[in-house]
Amino acid sequence: MESPIKTWRDEAGISQLKLATEANISLMTVIRNEQGLYPDPSPKIISVFIDHKVGPMDWEAYEAVYHRFQVVQRSEIDWTAGSMIGVEAALDIETHPFQWWRESLGFNERLAFCRAACVPPPQVLNYETARQRTMPKSIKAALSPFVPLSSIDKAGKDYYDAVNK
Repeated sequence: MESPIKTWRDEAGISQLKLATEANISLMTVIRNEQGLYPDPSPKIISVFIDHKVGPMDWEAYEAVYHRFQVVQRSEIDWTAGSMIGVEAALDIETHPFQWWRESLGFNERLAFCRAACVPPPQVLNYETARQRTMPKSIKAALSPFVPLSSIDKAGKDYYDAVNK
């Protein structure tokens, strides 16, 4: 499924840069909205689409289509195919258990994982570098319909406690 933000941008006949300029946001914000990396679409982007008379013309409908895109993106991955690592082994190789799980799914690049899961890269980075003890709520909300996260979350907490003692 193609990103609805990209579809609406194409319908408006504007480039990513033009959309960023009209919305008074950064080009990276446009790109990340097109990738579905934010929990909700940018209101500034939706305003531009409404001005260009593209899309559903209703705020809630824009959000519903954006959220459906995220669910479809996430559902295309077998999140249960990843393998877990014990905390002691994770400490030995200095790899957060969540990072180990992500890489075991075939996502060696954090951004590729974030695109597939439609989650913000900074939250994954903070969690995987043990700057945050608990799994971010956005990651839990995004993936819990597809994979049980309790063991990964517990391993992450144990890893955080061991690294930050």
